[in-house]
Amino acid sequence: MRTRVEIYDSFHRDVSWITQDAIEEYAGAALHSREAADLCIMKWSRGDPVKVALMREHLVGNYYVTLLQEELIEEFGEERFIGKPLSKERRVRILEQRLLSERDNDVAAKISKEIRELNGEVVKPSDKAVSLTVNAAPSNVTFDRNNPREAERIVMSVLGALN
Repeated sequence: MRTRVEIYDSFHRDVSWITQDAIEEYAGAALHSREAADLCIMKWSRGDPVKVALMREHLVGNYYVTLLQEELIEEFGEERFIGKPLSKERRVRILEQRLLSERDNDVAAKISKEIRELNGEVVKPSDKAVSLTVNAAPSNVTFDRNNPREAERIVMSVLGALN
């Protein structure tokens, strides 16, 4: 038995048209997205601005609607309301379409980076771990600290060992 949501209007406005079916449909749509919930409100209020405001006032943030949402998830499962998870290929296609229509360069760069990461083309910083082992010079070897050629030779030998 699902939670029965009783609507009471303290200003005695007519809310009898907000039926349990409308409330359940709104709860399911609100699980999907805010846009779907707004479309559901527009459907049941038939676009009347006063009814739209009444329905939003009584349903958005209502504790009993939240309980009803939890019961709907238990009964039907979450996938019914939000859909199955997108595959990696589908997600890349959606991001590519957004990238083509994006006008802001900063947002486009972020989308492009996300596409590269999903395709595995970007090496993440944690994957770039470099281990450097430098053999300590014998203690009897000395070099002239004031000679720039000697310092360059040491630096180049260390950089050459990294490859």
